[in-house]
Amino acid sequence: MSLFKKKETLIRSMPLMAMMAAINVIFSLFTAFVPLLSVALIIFIPLTSSLIEVYCKDRYFPIYAIATLGLSVVVSLSAIDFTLFYLVPSIVTGYVFGLMAKKNFPSLWGIFIASILQTGISFAFIPLIKVITERNLIDDIKIILQVNDSVYFNNLLILMFFIVALIQTVLSFIVVSNELKKFGVKNDDQKDYRLPVALATILSSGLAVGLFFVYVPISLICVGFAWYFAVFSLIFEIKKVNKIAIIVMGSMLLVNLFAFAGLNQFIEKGGEFILLGIAPLCISLISLGFYFCHYRVNCFHPF
Repeated sequence: MSLFKKKETLIRSMPLMAMMAAINVIFSLFTAFVPLLSVALIIFIPLTSSLIEVYCKDRYFPIYAIATLGLSVVVSLSAIDFTLFYLVPSIVTGYVFGLMAKKNFPSLWGIFIASILQTGISFAFIPLIKVITERNLIDDIKIILQVNDSVYFNNLLILMFFIVALIQTVLSFIVVSNELKKFGVKNDDQKDYRLPVALATILSSGLAVGLFFVYVPISLICVGFAWYFAVFSLIFEIKKVNKIAIIVMGSMLLVNLFAFAGLNQFIEKGGEFILLGIAPLCISLISLGFYFCHYRVNCFHPF
């Protein structure tokens, strides 16, 4: 399809930018009139911006962003709060992720950074939208999800935002990485990142425990970080076909799930989610052990 090719000029970029802007406008209309459906549609919004960044010159992206935002606001004035909340963070993070992918930034860190950025911008917009529209967006989300009486929702809100951002970014990664292969750009994912990933998991787990006594929502998002890095540790071992590590890590996941199910009734409300941080910590320690064993063998047997 001629639209999905590298664009060198503004004239050649405009059809693709117009199509992606139109998709975002349609999503904004659905958000305004079918709020529940918007929960599913927001998953795809950053992808449009990532594709624009991949196919078009960097200097043309502001034109696309301004046109998309302006048209979306005009057609969904009745739900401008949701439009701003969904669209602005998605445009920014779609651009950032597309740029990192185009620069061959390791996907492990690119996905994580873009997801953190999306989460941060979304939360920054909540008080701004309240000032502009005098509406509490959190209460609206509770109504849409029908969780008004949930005792966990406020503590889990940041983690939920991070998970949504993560799903958005992973979807963008799957599509964008395939498109970049057409230009001869390959992800820098062949390196062994087990050491930094294991250390990031341990740090996240430690922060989850320490911050639980300070601010539970931040503690729980650290559990999410730990799981993110632990999954990559498991992926690295699968790529290396390390059967022992895979079996041990898989067993830890099952033990952690059973521990969560059996012990949460004895723990203070909200604290039971910290139990979910046990498996990532164990997985990272196992991965670290295999990494140092492999490193030691290579040191003594370099050939």
